[in-house]
Amino acid sequence: MSCRHVQRRLSEYIDGALGAHETWELEKHLAACRECARALAELRRTVAAVQSAPRYEITPEFADALQLRLSRVTPKPARRAWLAGLPCLFRPRLIPAWGLGVAASVLAVIAFLPQRAPTGRPSGPPLVSSPSRELQAARAESVALAATNPFEDVASANLAASTPASEAASGE
Repeated sequence: MSCRHVQRRLSEYIDGALGAHETWELEKHLAACRECARALAELRRTVAAVQSAPRYEITPEFADALQLRLSRVTPKPARRAWLAGLPCLFRPRLIPAWGLGVAASVLAVIAFLPQRAPTGRPSGPPLVSSPSRELQAARAESVALAATNPFEDVASANLAASTPASEAASGE
C-alpha cells in the first residue's frame, strides 16, 4: 500500500468502516511507516478534540438568519482556475499526442533556422597570439584542481602555469 492510499483511508480506519483484509494491510503499513503513523496519531487527536468540545444549542431563528446570509454570499472566482485543468492534459492516453507535438515542434525549429553562410576563416577556436592576463590568472588558479597527482608540488605547478610559454622555453 502506498502512503497516499493509506492516508486517504485513515478516517475510515478510525471509524472502523474498513474490511478485515484492508484493515490488516493498513495496519501492516502503519507499523512500517512513521509518517503515516504520525498522520494517524494526529487524526486521532483531532477527533478526540472535536468530540470533547462543548456542544451549544442554537435557536431556529439564528439558523434561519445564518442560512439567509449564506445564500447571499457569492464565492470569489479562483485566481488560478487554469491550473485545475492541467491534470486532464497529462493523462496517460494523451502522452503519445504530446510526444508527437514536441517532435513536430523540434523538426519545425530545425527546418526553419537560418543557415549560416560559410566564411573564409577556418572553423574552430579563434587563434590567439598570447594568452590574456585573465586567462593566465584563471590557469594559475585552476592548475591545482586539474592536477592528476594529489601529492604533486602545487607551488611549482602554479609557478609553471604563471610563467609565459616563451620564458619557459628559453629557460629564464
